[in-house]
Amino acid sequence: MRTTLTWLHISDIHFHNKTEWRDGTARDSLLNYLKQLFHSDESKRPDIIFCTGDIAYGETGSSSLAEQYDQAKVFFNELREVCGQVNTPLPIERLYVVPGNHDINRNNVNSDAQATLTHWAGDSTKHINDINQRFNDRNIEFTDTIKRLEEYANFVQTYLPHQHDHDTRHRYTSIVDIEGLKVGVAGFNSAWSCAGPEDDRNVWLAPAHLSQSELVPWSAT
Repeated sequence: MRTTLTWLHISDIHFHNKTEWRDGTARDSLLNYLKQLFHSDESKRPDIIFCTGDIAYGETGSSSLAEQYDQAKVFFNELREVCGQVNTPLPIERLYVVPGNHDINRNNVNSDAQATLTHWAGDSTKHINDINQRFNDRNIEFTDTIKRLEEYANFVQTYLPHQHDHDTRHRYTSIVDIEGLKVGVAGFNSAWSCAGPEDDRNVWLAPAHLSQSELVPWSAT
């Protein structure tokens, strides 16, 4: 049985047509570096890939979020090929992502409601229960707020169905079996209330109660 685990962590890959001349070169360099690394040492091939936000650049007039996520799929496929064995890409079920503040569509942000979220963040301890209840119940305020992640949700549903959240909160839990080693993965959504350049000061990370089907026991031996 496997006793070690190796993972690759990337973030802020920011697909967008206007920056492809620069960022595309960086991504190609990364892929070439990894090819050489794994060729010289097979033990460094990752068992899991984590991408922790900012897959896209954001909705703009010259490049839609949907287009940016289509570009991301191409890159992730190339990355899985590099990280997998010969002629066998790393399984799609071994790729996990979470949204970042650039993965939202700021055109879908209700500015009046956002002002309340930002104001509450200034004295967060008074509003923890309100936020948690809103996130758990998926009330009208929540369903309005989560619209900013619709394009991200479509990307996940079509490309990464193993982490698709049918409850539309865009968080997940999963158990991955890697040659007998069971690994628990939890993806949290801290982007659902992001809207502007100072998101890092006003982020709400709500837990939401897990359903019984999500309470999967985790163990590793």
